[in-house]
Amino acid sequence: MACTTDAQYNASAVSALSKVDLLYEHGIIGWPNFTHCLPHCGLCQAFLSEGPYITYNLVVIGFLLPVIGVFGLFGNAMSAFLYSRPVLRSSTNLYLCALGCSDCAVIVTALFLFFVDSVRRYSVTLTTMFGQLSPFLYPAGMAAQTCSVYFTMAAAIDCFAQVCLPQTVKQWISQPKLIMSTICFVIIFGIVYNIPHCFEAIVVECWHRKFLTETLEVCPDPFRFTPTYLVIYYKYMYTIFLAVGPLILLIILNSFIIIATILLKRRNAGGGADSGDTITLVLVVLLFIFCNVAALLLNIFESKLGEILGPDINYVVDGSNLMVVLNSSANFGIYYAFSGAFRDAFKHYACRARGSSEKLKTMRQVGGNTTLPVAAEGIALKTTHMTLANGHRRPLPSTSARRDQRVSLPVEHLALLIVDEPEVLI
Repeated sequence: MACTTDAQYNASAVSALSKVDLLYEHGIIGWPNFTHCLPHCGLCQAFLSEGPYITYNLVVIGFLLPVIGVFGLFGNAMSAFLYSRPVLRSSTNLYLCALGCSDCAVIVTALFLFFVDSVRRYSVTLTTMFGQLSPFLYPAGMAAQTCSVYFTMAAAIDCFAQVCLPQTVKQWISQPKLIMSTICFVIIFGIVYNIPHCFEAIVVECWHRKFLTETLEVCPDPFRFTPTYLVIYYKYMYTIFLAVGPLILLIILNSFIIIATILLKRRNAGGGADSGDTITLVLVVLLFIFCNVAALLLNIFESKLGEILGPDINYVVDGSNLMVVLNSSANFGIYYAFSGAFRDAFKHYACRARGSSEKLKTMRQVGGNTTLPVAAEGIALKTTHMTLANGHRRPLPSTSARRDQRVSLPVEHLALLIVDEPEVLI
């Protein structure tokens, strides 16, 4: 160790040394080298320096994951917005709205925990930021992922009830209070279940030999390797609540929904009007099952795979992380491709947004106090009544009486007409 005088033991060095002692005593790390009384960075991280893995990591985590994640953020935000609109609002769709919100949180945390972790070796700022935020964002990301699992299950259970169960059950399970209570319960459960993850990391001050400055290193806390904790939380609780339990239930529900949908199609010669929405949810569940198998196997057999693969397990970890982001990002494509109601609503709101931006652009080009000639007949087509100050309504003059008339309206008055135009719901 390079420290020889008491003056060199600043607060960071003392804190780092105590944490290194703790990790070394529990066999988590070997004794590191020191510079300026700080351990060298990388004492808890084993980056593969092989050319093939670096290329693989940059392609999978450095390029594909952020690209998919950015598109997923847009898609999930749009899905949550559309499924919250009255035209698409139903019990199943409200769960899909909540799923879109939780998937956005999964993507945001994944972009930081995976992408930033992959590229932070090239930037001391990203390295320090990762050390400061990852102990908080990791539990948040796990909570969001837990919520996504249970929102998917809630949507599948609701769809199963709508397709397979009697009308009384359908009405009971579609109650708004029950839906909101379920969503709140899932959020609270996701937070509480993942509280132990808050105690799994320890941040160590270290000396970065490449950037020649002090930065931070994230190491696993000895609590993470407590035998009782590993057996109860990671083996049994994870298997029951996040892995095998949800997957088995989703497979059973999906099987019943598929069989019932096929039978209904045969009976009704093409199925009901909502068969597209049922198929959409079935595909969402299938995508969830497919993308989470790798993460399931990795978490259950983490120690055995580590012994067999050694450092090459990083290939599996990167692929599993990409699948998690893909699962959280691809639902919008399924909704748009297989749900006619969702597709029509998306086109409607897209056209409204484009039309409003074009009208606003036109008004800005015309100028603040410029008057525009407007055909009186055109106004009559949009508004057939006018409201008086006392609240009574009276019809406007007939179109024939005002034909060939031209009215000059100030721009601000025209803006009021545009804003007050009634919304057309599909």
